[in-house]
Amino acid sequence: MNKTRLSGHAAALLCAVIWGTTFISTKVVLVFFTPLEILVIRFVLGYLLLWLIRPEKLEWQGFEREKDLALAGVFGISLYYLAENYALEYSSAGNVSLIVSTAPFFIVLMFRLMKESDEKLTPWFFLGFVMAISGIAMMNFSGSGFSFNPAGDLLALLGAFLWGIYSVFIRRASACGYDTIVLTRRTFFYGLLVLIPVSFITGFDISLSDFASAGVTFNVLYLGLGASAVCFAVWNHAIKALGALTSGVYIYLVPAITVVFSYFFLSEEITPAVAIGTVLVIAGLFLSERK
Repeated sequence: MNKTRLSGHAAALLCAVIWGTTFISTKVVLVFFTPLEILVIRFVLGYLLLWLIRPEKLEWQGFEREKDLALAGVFGISLYYLAENYALEYSSAGNVSLIVSTAPFFIVLMFRLMKESDEKLTPWFFLGFVMAISGIAMMNFSGSGFSFNPAGDLLALLGAFLWGIYSVFIRRASACGYDTIVLTRRTFFYGLLVLIPVSFITGFDISLSDFASAGVTFNVLYLGLGASAVCFAVWNHAIKALGALTSGVYIYLVPAITVVFSYFFLSEEITPAVAIGTVLVIAGLFLSERK
C-alpha cells in the first residue's frame, strides 16, 4: 500500500471515530441551542479555523467547478446536518447514528444514477440493504431508549440519502487537484450562505451566557473545530486518496462507536435486540460490498 492510500485509510478511520462521538455532543448542546443554531455556530467556527490553517485565497473556478462546490456545500453542510440535528431532537443518538450509517448504500446508488461509476449493483448489494433495514427495524422495536421514532428515523434516513448526493459533488470538485483545505473551506462558505439567512429568518437567539457551562463550550468547540473543520478536510483527503466508495466503507464503524459512547455518556440502554440490530446493520453494509 503506497503512502497516499495509507494516509487515506488513516484519515477515514480518524473521521469515523470523531463522527461517531458527534451524535453525543450534538445531543448535549441541543438542550441549549436549536438544531439550526448549532449548525451556524459549528460551521462558522470551522470556516474561521480553515482560514487560519490555510490563509490562501481560492480564485473563481469557473461555473461548472463552482457549481459542484456549491452543491457539495448545500447537500453536505446545510441539508445533511439539518436532517441529522433535527433527527436527534426526536430520536436517540444510537438510533440516528445507525440509520445514517446506511449512507454507503446511497453513495453507490447516487454514483450509479449520476453516471459517476460503471459498477453494476449486484444481488449482494440489495441483500445487504434488506439486512440493514431489518436491523434498523429490530432496533426500533426493541422497547429501549432506541425506540420507534418515525420522525427522527425518517430524517436520519433522509440524511443518509443527502450524504450520497454530497459524495458525488465533492468527488467532482476534488478532481481539480486544488488543496483539500481550501476546497473544504469553499464548501463551508456555500453551506453557510444557506444556513445564516435561514437562521435569522427563523430566529437566532444566542448569548454569551449560553456558554457559561464548560461542558457546553467544550462540545461546541469539538463540533466546530474537530468534527467540522478538521474532519471535513481530512475526509475530503480520504476521498481524494481512496475514492468516495472505498472511504465510505469507514462509515460502517460510526454506529458501533456511537452506541458505546451513548451507553456511557447518555445512559442509552443496549438491549439484546439493539445489539442484534446493530450487528445486522453493520453486517448488511459489509455484505453489500461483496462482488
